[in-house]
Amino acid sequence: MVGEVAGDPRILTTKEVAELIKASEAYVIRGVNSGSIPASRIGSEWRYWKPLVLARVLSTTSDLTVSGSLVTQGPDVVTAVELGQLLRMTAHTVSKRIADGSIPARKVGKGWRCHWPTIRSVLEQGQDFTPR
Repeated sequence: MVGEVAGDPRILTTKEVAELIKASEAYVIRGVNSGSIPASRIGSEWRYWKPLVLARVLSTTSDLTVSGSLVTQGPDVVTAVELGQLLRMTAHTVSKRIADGSIPARKVGKGWRCHWPTIRSVLEQGQDFTPR
């Protein structure tokens, strides 16, 4: 019997991408078909490169980048409600800050998604979200 080979954690299935960006599998497939979510077809299945998916799906500005180190720690993608809990703010306040551009976010389906490592990095460096 051939031993199990550990898969690369940066290669995802459609179900894993849906869980990562907190959307439905149908939304992911629509994104693949429209070109907004990068994927490679292997036979009848799709595979996704996690850093590229995060960069394409969550990048809202040219200065927001996703490095290899950022995509391997903690929660990657959070909703506005989850971000509010992490930042100890109400979801309403977070939504207002997303709307005015203070917090980088990307519309995914009907809701907003934020790349938590990027937001945490700004906080850790003591920087403001909105340049003055």
